[in-house]
Amino acid sequence: MPGSLIIKPIEANITSQSLEIEGCDPYCHFIVGDLELRGPICKKGGAHPFWHDSIRLPLRGNTSEFTMQIKHGTCDDADDDDHIASCNINIDEVKSKGKLRKWYSLKYDGESVGDILLDSVYLDDDVTHE
Repeated sequence: MPGSLIIKPIEANITSQSLEIEGCDPYCHFIVGDLELRGPICKKGGAHPFWHDSIRLPLRGNTSEFTMQIKHGTCDDADDDDHIASCNINIDEVKSKGKLRKWYSLKYDGESVGDILLDSVYLDDDVTHE
C-alpha cells in the first residue's frame, strides 16, 4: 500500500568509547528501497545530537523496513560522511499504530553503540489528511 512516513529524529546517545565523534556534526541518512534522503545536521552534536526537523519518506511497493544511519562530515580526523551507527525500522509496526515514538538500538559493525529516539507517523495516500 503506497503512503509516506514522517520521521522526526529527536535525540541520540552514542555510548561507544571506540567511536571518536565529539565535536562532530551528525545527521540522519534514510534509505528506503532505492531512495536515499539526508536529514538536517546537528551542529557540534557529537555523541548526544538533538534534531528539530522531520523528513517525509515516500513508500513504494511492498517495503516493510527501512534503514536509518547516523553519519557525520566534519570531524578533524575523518573523511566526509563517515558512518557512525545505524538501525532498521519496521514500517509495518508504524503503519499498524499510525503514530509511534520509540527508542531504537544503534549498531556499528554488529555491536550496540547507543540508541536513538524517533517519532514516526504513517500517512496512507488513499486517505485525505488535514
